Amino acid sequence: MGFLQNLFNGPFGAIYGVLVIVCIVHLFVRRNDLYWLAILFLIPYIGAIAYFITQVLPELRGARVLEAVESLKPAGMRVKDLERQLEELPTAQNRILLALAYRDAGQLERAEELLTQTRQGVFRSDPHVTYDLADVKFRAGKLEETQGLLRELLEAAPEELRGRGRLLLARTLETLGSTEEAETLYNSAISSFSGEEARYWYAAFLKAQGKLEEAGKQVAALERNVKRASNQYRYSQREWLDKARKLP
Repeated sequence: MGFLQNLFNGPFGAIYGVLVIVCIVHLFVRRNDLYWLAILFLIPYIGAIAYFITQVLPELRGARVLEAVESLKPAGMRVKDLERQLEELPTAQNRILLALAYRDAGQLERAEELLTQTRQGVFRSDPHVTYDLADVKFRAGKLEETQGLLRELLEAAPEELRGRGRLLLARTLETLGSTEEAETLYNSAISSFSGEEARYWYAAFLKAQGKLEEAGKQVAALERNVKRASNQYRYSQREWLDKARKLP
């Protein structure tokens, strides 16, 4: 006990104490391996510094920091900022950004209107605008229109959009009651989707269909994928891991 007190009472005691607290909170929030806890206390200073450099620092790179700061803004503030930006510079890109902000704020009619306006001329066949519009229509419950847009998209979608398009179409068809085609698309989406979202929704679909054993296998695969992956991947996929663990 006296040894630990000396560590925290030393010339850098306050800084070291804050660093240790940050590392411990991060360890439990990210569900990192518990051997790090032993390292933090058995190897003073070096253990905390090593944890911070290898586990925390990769999550604090520029783009992610900016994204995190931006995400802290209330939805209404982001909308106002982007409305002002569009007024000053009325480009297609700014319309898309504002439409997505409307979508995230739950203003689906405005989002749909802006994306529909944008999907004209050279943007008529733009796969990203088509996907965003389909996503908004899905959230608004316009499932037949969503299905039409996604089938059009998947005919010529670039590779990076195929997984997302298949997943959204699978969810659309599931809601419409076309479960057989939905299951085929879920399977296809998993193989072409970057991340664990598709596997989560497939597991939820299987549970809804009463296929509990198969659903459990998908949840186990999701957990295994995240556990074995890099810290950045684990950080980016924590939402789907948490949701998978809470499936009824």
